[in-house]
Amino acid sequence: MKKIGILTVIIALFCSVNSYAAAPVDSMGTWALWHMDARTNWVDPPALPWYVHDDASANPGRTNDMAMGINSVIAPDGVYGNCIYFDGTSRAISINGWDNSDTFNLDFYIKPEDIDNENQKLFEITQALSVRFSRNSAYTHGRILFYIYDGGVPYLVTSGWGTLDVMTSQWNHVTTWVDYDGKFCAFLNGVSGETNSVSGIDDAYPTDPRAFIGGSRINTDFFTGSIDEMKVSVIPEPMTFALFGFGIAVMTLKRK
Repeated sequence: MKKIGILTVIIALFCSVNSYAAAPVDSMGTWALWHMDARTNWVDPPALPWYVHDDASANPGRTNDMAMGINSVIAPDGVYGNCIYFDGTSRAISINGWDNSDTFNLDFYIKPEDIDNENQKLFEITQALSVRFSRNSAYTHGRILFYIYDGGVPYLVTSGWGTLDVMTSQWNHVTTWVDYDGKFCAFLNGVSGETNSVSGIDDAYPTDPRAFIGGSRINTDFFTGSIDEMKVSVIPEPMTFALFGFGIAVMTLKRK
């Protein structure tokens, strides 16, 4: 019974740490990172009015930068207060396209504003995966929808609910991932919903393999609000570290 209790604490600690992680940093496996407070490779003025570099301080050779829509507000010290702001028409994309992978990890913060649209796309790789903000019909709560396309079929998991009066007044932490076994889940401020599994993630739309932030390829369901501290990784690092720690714990308990 004591061993079961220890394992339960380890699992609970992992969920808490993963869901309330600090601002993401560049590390092995990072595909793209948007960290406005540390623009180490920023070009000022930018070559294009909608271009925003990522923070590649740890891996300067990685050039998977992100771009933002032409309607976003560029201020002297950042973009609408050191975050990407969307007015319902702008969207950001990765300029280097999507590197297909069956593992995926996304970590970022959102602050929704206009909630009239109940299906706002936060991050999307066309015909591969989609992360969306959705509110309920009573306009009282919101949650995260996480779709994975496997064999052309969309599979869905959801996060837990958050009250809209709180969500629209503060930053909300969103984490989604797909692990090596195909299991995938979504968290909103540390609260998850159901989990699901897939055999793999479909390849991106072949003629336009880009990651869209705050919008979509077909220009529908735009997000209205702010997005900050976004990290995209093809290696689900929190899961990897947790499984490693879990394995060590099991081996330690067996020895005892």
